[in-house]
Amino acid sequence: MIHWIWKKSREETWNVAIAPETRVSAHEDGLAFLHIPSGRVFVCNRTGARIWQALSSGLSATAVCDEISRVYSLPQDLVRRDTRLFLGELERQGLAVRRAR
Repeated sequence: MIHWIWKKSREETWNVAIAPETRVSAHEDGLAFLHIPSGRVFVCNRTGARIWQALSSGLSATAVCDEISRVYSLPQDLVRRDTRLFLGELERQGLAVRRAR
Protein backbone atom coordinates (compact mmCIF):
# COMPACT_ATOMS: atom_id res chain seq x y z
CA MET A 1 0.00 0.00 0.00
CA ILE A 2 1.19 3.46 -0.79
CA HIS A 3 1.92 5.77 2.09
CA TRP A 4 1.14 9.32 1.08
CA ILE A 5 3.64 11.71 2.59
CA TRP A 6 2.34 14.36 4.96
CA LYS A 7 4.94 16.83 6.13
CA LYS A 8 4.80 17.96 9.74
CA SER A 9 4.53 21.55 8.60
CA ARG A 10 1.24 23.06 7.48
CA GLU A 11 2.15 22.51 3.82
CA GLU A 12 1.33 18.89 3.00
CA THR A 13 2.46 17.16 -0.16
CA TRP A 14 1.55 14.15 -2.23
CA ASN A 15 3.32 13.03 -5.34
CA VAL A 16 0.67 11.22 -7.35
CA ALA A 17 0.30 10.31 -10.99
CA ILE A 18 -2.07 8.24 -13.04
CA ALA A 19 -0.75 4.70 -13.47
CA PRO A 20 0.58 4.07 -17.00
CA GLU A 21 -2.03 1.36 -17.64
CA THR A 22 -4.92 3.65 -16.65
CA ARG A 23 -6.92 6.20 -18.62
CA VAL A 24 -9.03 8.91 -17.04
CA SER A 25 -11.92 10.81 -18.51
CA ALA A 26 -14.09 13.51 -17.04
CA HIS A 27 -17.85 13.25 -17.08
CA GLU A 28 -20.66 15.40 -15.74
CA ASP A 29 -20.60 13.87 -12.26
CA GLY A 30 -16.87 13.27 -11.74
CA LEU A 31 -14.19 11.08 -13.29
CA ALA A 32 -14.06 7.62 -14.80
CA PHE A 33 -10.86 5.58 -14.52
CA LEU A 34 -10.31 2.71 -16.97
CA HIS A 35 -7.83 0.09 -15.75
CA ILE A 36 -6.72 -1.33 -19.11
CA PRO A 37 -5.25 -4.68 -17.93
CA SER A 38 -8.45 -5.70 -16.14
CA GLY A 39 -10.96 -3.79 -18.28
CA ARG A 40 -12.54 -2.49 -15.10
CA VAL A 41 -13.99 1.00 -14.87
CA PHE A 42 -13.96 2.95 -11.62
CA VAL A 43 -15.85 6.19 -11.10
CA CYS A 44 -15.58 8.94 -8.55
CA ASN A 45 -17.84 11.86 -7.78
CA ARG A 46 -17.12 15.56 -8.27
CA THR A 47 -15.25 15.81 -4.98
CA GLY A 48 -12.96 12.93 -5.94
CA ALA A 49 -12.47 14.56 -9.33
CA ARG A 50 -11.59 17.86 -7.68
CA ILE A 51 -9.04 16.15 -5.43
CA TRP A 52 -7.47 14.20 -8.30
CA GLN A 53 -7.30 17.09 -10.75
CA ALA A 54 -5.88 19.53 -8.20
CA LEU A 55 -3.20 17.16 -6.93
CA SER A 56 -2.20 15.94 -10.37
CA SER A 57 -1.81 19.55 -11.51
CA GLY A 58 0.63 20.22 -8.68
CA LEU A 59 -1.60 21.94 -6.12
CA SER A 60 -0.52 21.16 -2.57
CA ALA A 61 -2.53 18.78 -0.43
CA THR A 62 -3.08 21.57 2.06
CA ALA A 63 -4.58 23.83 -0.60
CA VAL A 64 -6.82 21.04 -1.91
CA CYS A 65 -8.08 20.13 1.56
CA ASP A 66 -8.56 23.79 2.52
CA GLU A 67 -10.66 24.40 -0.59
CA ILE A 68 -12.84 21.34 -0.10
CA SER A 69 -13.27 22.13 3.59
CA ARG A 70 -14.35 25.68 2.74
CA VAL A 71 -16.62 24.81 -0.20
CA TYR A 72 -18.47 22.02 1.62
CA SER A 73 -18.20 23.44 5.17
CA LEU A 74 -16.45 20.31 6.45
CA PRO A 75 -13.83 19.97 9.19
CA GLN A 76 -10.30 19.93 7.76
CA ASP A 77 -9.27 16.80 9.64
CA LEU A 78 -12.20 14.91 8.07
CA VAL A 79 -11.29 16.19 4.60
CA ARG A 80 -7.62 15.20 5.06
CA ARG A 81 -8.58 11.71 6.25
CA ASP A 82 -11.03 11.15 3.40
CA THR A 83 -8.55 12.48 0.86
CA ARG A 84 -5.89 10.04 2.09
CA LEU A 85 -8.42 7.19 1.92
CA PHE A 86 -9.45 8.17 -1.61
CA LEU A 87 -5.84 8.27 -2.84
CA GLY A 88 -5.03 5.02 -1.08
CA GLU A 89 -7.95 3.33 -2.82
CA LEU A 90 -6.82 4.64 -6.20
CA GLU A 91 -3.39 3.14 -5.56
CA ARG A 92 -4.82 -0.14 -4.27
CA GLN A 93 -6.87 -0.52 -7.43
CA GLY A 94 -3.78 0.15 -9.59
CA LEU A 95 -5.09 3.49 -10.86
CA ALA A 96 -2.52 5.82 -9.29
CA VAL A 97 1.16 5.59 -8.44
CA ARG A 98 3.59 7.67 -6.48
CA ARG A 99 5.83 9.89 -8.57
CA ALA A 100 9.54 9.93 -7.84
CA ARG A 101 10.64 13.03 -6.02
